[in-house]
Amino acid sequence: MRGPEEQSFKGSEDANIYYYRWNTSDNLKARGVVLILHGMAEHALRYDDFANFLNEHGFIVYADDHRGHGKTGKTAGKLGYFGDGGWDLLVEDTKTLVGIIKSSHKDLPVILFGHSMGSILAKTCIHEYGDEFDGVILSGSTNGVGIVTRKLGLFLSQIVSLLTGREKVSKLMESVSFGSYNKGLGNLSPFEWLSRDRKVIQDYMDDELCGFTCTAGFYRDMLDGINRNAKAKNISKTPKNLPMFIISGTMDPVGNFTKDIREIYNLYKNIANLENIKCKLYDGARHELLNELNKDEVYNDILKWLNQVLA
Repeated sequence: MRGPEEQSFKGSEDANIYYYRWNTSDNLKARGVVLILHGMAEHALRYDDFANFLNEHGFIVYADDHRGHGKTGKTAGKLGYFGDGGWDLLVEDTKTLVGIIKSSHKDLPVILFGHSMGSILAKTCIHEYGDEFDGVILSGSTNGVGIVTRKLGLFLSQIVSLLTGREKVSKLMESVSFGSYNKGLGNLSPFEWLSRDRKVIQDYMDDELCGFTCTAGFYRDMLDGINRNAKAKNISKTPKNLPMFIISGTMDPVGNFTKDIREIYNLYKNIANLENIKCKLYDGARHELLNELNKDEVYNDILKWLNQVLA
């Protein structure tokens, strides 16, 4: 098991975007590339175990630390803030990284894997340049839990940003967004909704690059992305032949305990008219499926789907 190679590229607003590559073993021919888009208030290296699993089965893996996250955010002194250009900066960074991947692996299919906030980003990317990908996996996703909630959230974040400034950390938006997520799951920590695995939660709390409070501008920008993704005219831009796999836990509050996940499935099936779309819900699992007690099952289901896409 080898560690990832760290590299970086220069993005808009003069930002250094750090990314990582996990290579397959020397004697194993690469079958494809998986690009991981991580979630909010975490970072790419949390996917090391999953990346190594994919390596063992012939997949090269890439993942970047998004703006405001991981080494990208820490070195810029901007944890929890994307930048003045907002959501579009992340979409642009992902396209740049896809270009780097394709220049290095010209003949390999590229699969996009987005978790949580990364799944929101993945949806924007497949709307804007979906032909670049050979498949997409949405993990722990959300559609904003209804049009009223989406629009009210965006309006509130716009007001808070105006009153406090975009770069001001917002406890109010954090409370509005996540305050109820632990309901019914106990109060051992603020992060019980992430996983049933106690070690995962403790490691998350011990990691200085996880669980931080984001800025008012961050919430405004992410909610802008969520609202854009929910528009039929954008969903319909998704290539009809793009295979999609949607996965979520039945106890994931981000997906409104499967209600939001079912809506996402129906939107892409009926508006984008995807020819190959699959959804699997894991009973009792919470938000981070790759870090759940049944993660081996999830890993193998993803591998099975990847094999089908490549076939």
